[in-house]
Amino acid sequence: MGWRRSDQVNPKFEELKVSGELPSPCGVGMSILKLTRDEDYCTNDLVTTLQTDPALTGRLLKLANSSRAAGVAPITTVNEATMRLGANTVRSVALGFSLMSGNRTGLCEAFDYDDYWSRSLLTAIGAQAFAGPETSVSPAEAFVCGLLSRIGALALASTHPKAYSSILVKCAGHPLAEVMHEERRHFEITNLEVSHAMLLDWGLPEVLAEATSGSPLHARDASGIDNMTSVLWAATVISDFYRVPADVRPTLLRELDVVRDAFGLDVEAFFEMCDGLVEDWASQGEVHDILTPRDGTFAYLYARAEELATARNLSPTGVDGIDLPNEPTMWDGGDNAVDEHPVDDGHDTEPNTGAQARILAVEDNNICLRLLVRELEKTGHQVKTASDGKSGLRLALEWNPHIVITDWVMPEMDGLELCEALRRFESGREMYLLILTGNGTEDNTVEAFNAGADDYVIKPFRPRILAARVRAGMRVIKLQERVAADRRKMQEQVAELGVLTRRLEQASLTDSLTGLPNRRFAMQHLAHEWKKAEENGRGLAVIMADIDHFKKVNDEHGHDAGDHVLQEVSRTIVTRLRGNETVCRMGGEEFLVVIGGADLECAMGCAERIRKVLESTVMNWNDFNRPVTVSMGVAEFRPDMSTAFDLVKCADLAAYVAKESGRNCTKTVQTAPVPSA
Repeated sequence: MGWRRSDQVNPKFEELKVSGELPSPCGVGMSILKLTRDEDYCTNDLVTTLQTDPALTGRLLKLANSSRAAGVAPITTVNEATMRLGANTVRSVALGFSLMSGNRTGLCEAFDYDDYWSRSLLTAIGAQAFAGPETSVSPAEAFVCGLLSRIGALALASTHPKAYSSILVKCAGHPLAEVMHEERRHFEITNLEVSHAMLLDWGLPEVLAEATSGSPLHARDASGIDNMTSVLWAATVISDFYRVPADVRPTLLRELDVVRDAFGLDVEAFFEMCDGLVEDWASQGEVHDILTPRDGTFAYLYARAEELATARNLSPTGVDGIDLPNEPTMWDGGDNAVDEHPVDDGHDTEPNTGAQARILAVEDNNICLRLLVRELEKTGHQVKTASDGKSGLRLALEWNPHIVITDWVMPEMDGLELCEALRRFESGREMYLLILTGNGTEDNTVEAFNAGADDYVIKPFRPRILAARVRAGMRVIKLQERVAADRRKMQEQVAELGVLTRRLEQASLTDSLTGLPNRRFAMQHLAHEWKKAEENGRGLAVIMADIDHFKKVNDEHGHDAGDHVLQEVSRTIVTRLRGNETVCRMGGEEFLVVIGGADLECAMGCAERIRKVLESTVMNWNDFNRPVTVSMGVAEFRPDMSTAFDLVKCADLAAYVAKESGRNCTKTVQTAPVPSA
């Protein structure tokens, strides 16, 4: 029951949105997101918006030029980049860079924000390098896909910082599958599903969202790198191998070899390609102010990993000879046991009560600026400076200071224009803006407040007056933090209520003994598949499985043995199911398998697959040590059936025929339909 289709809305993602804590673009990125919500947006408006952020413009041009063919003139303007890459690609790139600039820290203690962005950037650079004409994948879109492929993990760290921190600590050093298992236990959604939903919610191309929603296990036997999913997979494997701790690398050797085979490269050429990616990563890390620690060449890291694997006697297919796990096929609600490792949830909602503030001083007069910084640092504040309004605006949006102190009269963008510009952004509306002016007339004061200033100080300023104004600003900031903390607390309570509601709903659809979906879920699911079969002509079949001589097991070995048999039968059936097959416990010793898109022949094959594995599986419980068999009845949807109950009755009748025929067999009371002429 995963949520992958773009025309469905994942209710758990909607609960995360309600929390108001999901990572979001900042500054120009948010403006672009709002501008392009309407599909009929004007490209010129997009270009104009991008040009208001020189740093973002520079990064966009660098990316656009990095993949240009030989002999093609370099791109020098945003307009040229938009024409060459396409407006939608430029929009996606801008959103990605904006997210990277504005989400560098958070409250999740075990989440390494620096490593997250470092690894994401390396994945993006790898994906960009692997895309191109041979793959029909846009390099710029591949870059965005790599950069945002793990955004779901950042989202869970933002919305549930304490709970996610506990999960990360518990699963440290374990495979991604185990982390996702814990995510689903606690949040009813995984980071991959959150990534998929967020990219669609931002309006990014569906091909990007679909690529981020799949497990790397889906592509590990790829024979070539020819689409967005395989490009992202290859980049992720290389990024993970380079960035994980040395003692984890041996477990990734097989994945790395599969990537090399997919590229058709010899070892030396492959390592040279990977080292080139790391060099680009280091170069772009400087541009984006992202840490890019390097441990050595790929050849060196690979050799060390092989040495460790040999020393530990690790198999190339996994750890200690155990194959890498397949993706789980059990219904999402099947593993609903009581958590033995409870985790704390919520935010540290206490506002900052310290005296120190982040203050941005914007002043074009160097002498005045130095005096201003000296007085502010005397009182323990952290101060950054800008010499004009434009650079002040860019720094304010990147650094997010508590207080901005700006001179009124400056070239290009004056203090009032800076105040007005900041108030247009959500982060800027929360800053305390203080104007320095040499003219404190009534008209000037009113004009400053109308522009968005919170207070003013007359120049030349008096240190004690300045300090008092800053303290007043910090009182306002603290009040805002308390209000925000209360709002977060309320949002958390709403989210927790949503979690409880979902768990209660899930419990009502789950069989408590086996963890399988129960009869109620089975009939709901069957009704859904029945509707698709009626409307779209899609095939539908069911299997009724009845454990043979189950009453005898209870009578001779006790009900504990009977319960154990039911649980083992459930687990065994689940391991043999495929993607379109769902098993439910109907009650007693009866199980129903619903197969969407299947005909009678396909369902008979599925039933035999299950029956054969059960008759050869020994189940052990005290003095009970033998396999059990099942009688299987199979039926498919026919147009002459009135309701889904008719289909179940037909399968039930076939199971009765199987019992009468000696048990441990598969029967149907239907005949294959005669093909129309």
